[in-house]
Amino acid sequence: MRPILIKTTLKEIAKWLTPTIIFLLVGECAARFGFHHYRRDLYMRADPVLNHIWIPDQSLTEIGYAQRGVSPYTIKINGQSWRMNGDVEPSKQAGSYRIFYIGDSFIEGTCPEEDTVPAIVRRELKLPGVDRIEVVNAGTSSYSPTLYYLLVKSRILGLSPDLLVVNLDMTDVFDDSLYRATLLVDEKGAPAACPAGHPLQGTHQRKINGLERVRLLERWVKWLQTRSDLAWLLIYNIESYYRTHAQGDSRIPRSFAWCAFDRSKETEEAVSFSMEMLARLIRLARESGVKVVLTAVPHRQQLEGLWSQQPMIDLAVLCEREGVPFLNPVQAMRGRLGPLDPEAIYIPNDMHFNPRGYRMWAEVHLEFLRSLNLPQGRSSNKEGPFS
Repeated sequence: MRPILIKTTLKEIAKWLTPTIIFLLVGECAARFGFHHYRRDLYMRADPVLNHIWIPDQSLTEIGYAQRGVSPYTIKINGQSWRMNGDVEPSKQAGSYRIFYIGDSFIEGTCPEEDTVPAIVRRELKLPGVDRIEVVNAGTSSYSPTLYYLLVKSRILGLSPDLLVVNLDMTDVFDDSLYRATLLVDEKGAPAACPAGHPLQGTHQRKINGLERVRLLERWVKWLQTRSDLAWLLIYNIESYYRTHAQGDSRIPRSFAWCAFDRSKETEEAVSFSMEMLARLIRLARESGVKVVLTAVPHRQQLEGLWSQQPMIDLAVLCEREGVPFLNPVQAMRGRLGPLDPEAIYIPNDMHFNPRGYRMWAEVHLEFLRSLNLPQGRSSNKEGPFS
């Protein structure tokens, strides 16, 4: 009787298991066919110098903000791992002026390419005596001053830049604190490379509240998500729902500790490190006769007065010391907002601008750039703001 019972049980299991497996296989095939090109995680790779870069010559569709007012858009990556159509030639045409925009996802853009700040500046900036203005979008998600320096040193200086517009995000100090774990320096203490592979990468995850330990179940879900398009699609939709319906929180997350009114000793030390990275970048560019201007991302809570303006003071002090112009984005954006609620220019429940916000931010950049004496091209070792 027992063998018969076992055989019957196995038949019952097979009766339910077979269609389940078929259903999952069909679902996986459908997800791979219809949604594989939406997965940002498949289009980035580790880099031995820059920690991470976009895989060159790729195109994907971003749908992450579709439920929050930003229609799906295409991200085209060129052969140099930047969000641009076509590569940047090492030499430029006579009469050209070449500007590199450096930053993180705000410069890369959470919007269609034509709505990004570099693209708007490329279309609308006119300078006397300049026949052609080239504006390069060298922004990459989660970059910060350490990687900005390495990007300039390893890639940008060889592409005949005239001006570097370096954009700081309020999470940059926190991100720098993570990159320090794998940072390699030369004999002078300057960054030489920042390979991927944080010591806590396997057990922790970077979240808005800092590095958080990942529970065993979360690790298993993450493992499944990276290997299955069906699992990725299901988890993506769950996460999108919670992001869309998230409630606001007035507390300053740890990744934004730079904006705290009462900063800890640890944060102050991290700020000093990031300011030193920026100073090294400015000096490196000056040695090659390249101008630099600094600005930052104006976050909604700063425009509303909920977060400290100290990061802008930190950057202004650095720029005065190093003799480069600084654009205070909070002051400039407040002037353009007028009675408009700052929430109107940001993606709901997200720190990034919507297309309307990028347009306003680009107008601030255009006004600032026009106020500088730029057409003289690559400078000598002259210090001080452009005059």
